[in-house]
Amino acid sequence: MTESENIPFAPEDLQLLQDVYEEVCGIRNIEKADAGAVASELVQLYQLGVRDEEQLKALIN
Repeated sequence: MTESENIPFAPEDLQLLQDVYEEVCGIRNIEKADAGAVASELVQLYQLGVRDEEQLKALIN
């Protein structure tokens, strides 16, 4: 586990991730079964330092 994986998320971090998650899942009509992969990828990107909402949306597969 890397050091960045040990840093807790602040409430505003979680809100940003949730906003992006909901928008991406809504726009792409992602099924519940596939939504976990989106959430996981968002967290990974955030842990890598991507903090911009638009960048997160653009990078999510």
